[in-house]
Amino acid sequence: MVATYGRGFYILDDVTPLEVWNEQVHDASQHLFSPLPAYRLRAVSQPAYAPTGTAEGKNGPDGALLTYWLKKKVPKPKKTPDDEDEQAAKEKPPLVQIRIFDASGAKVRALRGSNEAGMNRVVWDLRYDTVPEVRLRATPKGNPHVGEEKRFVGKDRRPVLYYGIEDATRGPLVPPGIYTVKLRVGDSESTTQVEVRKDPGSAGTPADVEAASKLSLAIYRDTISTAGMIGELEWTRLQLEQLKRRLAAAKAEVSLVDAASGLGKSAEEIEAVLLQPTIAEEDQKSFRGPLGLFLKFVWLNAEVATGAADVSGNADLGPTQPERDVFELLDRQLDDARKRFQSLYDESVPAFNRAMAAKGIAGIVQVKEVPAEFPKEKEKKPDDEED
Repeated sequence: MVATYGRGFYILDDVTPLEVWNEQVHDASQHLFSPLPAYRLRAVSQPAYAPTGTAEGKNGPDGALLTYWLKKKVPKPKKTPDDEDEQAAKEKPPLVQIRIFDASGAKVRALRGSNEAGMNRVVWDLRYDTVPEVRLRATPKGNPHVGEEKRFVGKDRRPVLYYGIEDATRGPLVPPGIYTVKLRVGDSESTTQVEVRKDPGSAGTPADVEAASKLSLAIYRDTISTAGMIGELEWTRLQLEQLKRRLAAAKAEVSLVDAASGLGKSAEEIEAVLLQPTIAEEDQKSFRGPLGLFLKFVWLNAEVATGAADVSGNADLGPTQPERDVFELLDRQLDDARKRFQSLYDESVPAFNRAMAAKGIAGIVQVKEVPAEFPKEKEKKPDDEED
């Protein structure tokens, strides 16, 4: 703790790296320190509330403090023309990588590590990876000029813009337990463990926390599945748009144009169940139709888990029966949509491609994007930071 004559003070969380510091650590090229137990702290008030009293300050981040020592800054690899072409098509991994695994060995989070000579500290917020971004590519019928908007000019995709979605698509909190932390720097890897504990201020029992975590994880997995399906359908619809333009330029047979339109309509109908079409028009809070499954899962998880935007979330108690019932309903609807989705790619697309090939025309391919393992986190503005 550092204070300035009572007018201010600063508290450094977890000084154990300084307590265990020795020459062996100093001489090592890298060293991962064992972190203190971390608590699944729950918010008790909105951060936008005005402070009370005469003191005003900012709390440190919640989560596990992962501290490591680097003897030297990791040098960036030299680029070659071939590397630039290859990296443009795939994710560029960070020089310092941190991965968290649960007791079963399943990866729950990947984090970018800082790369500075000396002490480095990264905070794991005790959450699973963020839900992969849904990337919209097809032209929405209700707003065919959306790509001409300044915010999208020069880009080949658009995000789902919806009130509060950035917080709502964060991964759920992991349940209490022991987690393995792996630090990779180049070809070297260091390992330690961190214990995640229940919020001591929570009224929920261990059984409550386990039940809520289990349901939240099930919703999270369905959300990811839905996002993946939307992405594949968007690629299909984009290819069909481009194909129809080629067919029109070549003055192709009407039957071929009709086949492309029919397949596109099938893809649109399936996607409309997953994401309401008005959202693809970039209407940030559209009420011109029911929500699709993607946003239903997103906001259900906000209710069951830690909340988002104007949804307060669960106070670390067990899920309610209505929450369970709603999930079962949405899960069944997703299963029905998945069957239609599978039929589209197992039957309709191959039949369409055969018809195109018979006329010497290239068909379409099923594109399944691989989400970045280490997505870059959006920087928060000062007004957005939590107190």
